[in-house]
Amino acid sequence: MNRPVRFRHLLNTALWCCGFGVAVCASAQETQAPAKTMSLKEAVLLAVRANASLNTAYLERVLDRFRLEYAKAEFHPQGQIKFDIGRSNATPTRQAAALDLALALPTGGKIEFGWSRERSDAAALGRQTLQWTQPLLRGAGRVATAELRRAELAEVQARLQLRGAVMATVTAVIAAYRSVQETRAQIGLARDALQRSRTLAETQHTLVENGRLGRLELLQTDADIAGGELEVLDAETRADNARLALLKLLDMDLRTEIVPEEIDTGASAPTSPALPDTAHAITLAETLRPDYLSVRNAERMAELGLEKARDARLWQLDWVVTATRAQQADITAPPQRSAGLMLTIPLNDRAARLALSGAEIEQKKAARQTSDVAQALKVEVLNALRNAASSARQTVLARHNVDLNRQKLDAELTKLGVGRSSLFQVSTYQQNLKQAEQTRITALIAHANALARLDLTLGTTLQTWEILLD
Repeated sequence: MNRPVRFRHLLNTALWCCGFGVAVCASAQETQAPAKTMSLKEAVLLAVRANASLNTAYLERVLDRFRLEYAKAEFHPQGQIKFDIGRSNATPTRQAAALDLALALPTGGKIEFGWSRERSDAAALGRQTLQWTQPLLRGAGRVATAELRRAELAEVQARLQLRGAVMATVTAVIAAYRSVQETRAQIGLARDALQRSRTLAETQHTLVENGRLGRLELLQTDADIAGGELEVLDAETRADNARLALLKLLDMDLRTEIVPEEIDTGASAPTSPALPDTAHAITLAETLRPDYLSVRNAERMAELGLEKARDARLWQLDWVVTATRAQQADITAPPQRSAGLMLTIPLNDRAARLALSGAEIEQKKAARQTSDVAQALKVEVLNALRNAASSARQTVLARHNVDLNRQKLDAELTKLGVGRSSLFQVSTYQQNLKQAEQTRITALIAHANALARLDLTLGTTLQTWEILLD
């Protein structure tokens, strides 16, 4: 009686163990992260190709180009063909065809041609009309191309927006990549500091065993070891956060282990590009910065709107020339020609006055915004130049500070070996060296980021990384 129950129990246990084992294996396989060595240049180019936001912007550019082509077609011939055939109880069989063509002119004029032919059992009728209309006041001259110029400005605006988005993404990738470098370097520093504490602990244990040191002196070193282990764990956590942030920008598998280039912490100062002088830097920014150029472009669009609003307040005076020829059966009538002026005077057109007032205000606001952005741009350029120069100097000082602290620690360890120093003093110097090394890494990353922000401020990011956009 108990055997079936025991068998089912053993079977369920076996199945559960198998399922648990499969789950553990699957989980282990899922957590395995493929390592990928990647340079900063590779990360930047990959982001330009694979970033999700940029891919959306690339798709929008296709539609922007189509809008411009559509606007250019305004001055291309347009027309339609119509056919009609029918029969009813009241009328005999009827066949009709018509062709209408129109061509808008950059002068504001319009040429229209119409041809029609109708045939029935009773008669055959035909008609051809050619008409040229040329505005002399409203809609005449340059204002006729306003929509085309607006479409061209909109195309420029779209290119500037894409360029700004790519520059912002590249700068963000650079910062994320530098963060990965910094956090991985901090892991190494934390491990080196922990190893120094453990080495010192071994020396202390030797001194305790020889009776030259009391056991209470070991507490400081043990505390340093515990704190060092905590710092290593914290550095690993920050490194993983930085890795995920970079992978998100690159649109890569979040399990991928990014192995960046090592930070150059050699004795020689890092090679930095020569910084431009202030006047040249401001000129570069005014020429290349997408946000500044967008504001300038928006001001031109506001001026275009004001031009159209002023034109809408004019009287409508058109010069109209028409030629018509009619045909009935086999008889063709002589052409009829006419020419004249057509004047339309709007009365109490409040909508046009309101539109003009609104356009004038928008133009003034756009001009004011351009002035404000230009002033802000100069401030940003000055700050970026100062930060780049200051960060370069800080890297030199930070490297010198590391050298001095290392020399102090080596001298103190030598003194400790002959009994002329204390463990507390050595521990203090170790902490100072660790802090100096972290400051050096931070200074190097800050300088690299300052150069990237300078590129963004001057609008030279794409030139620096040799990125070409259509």
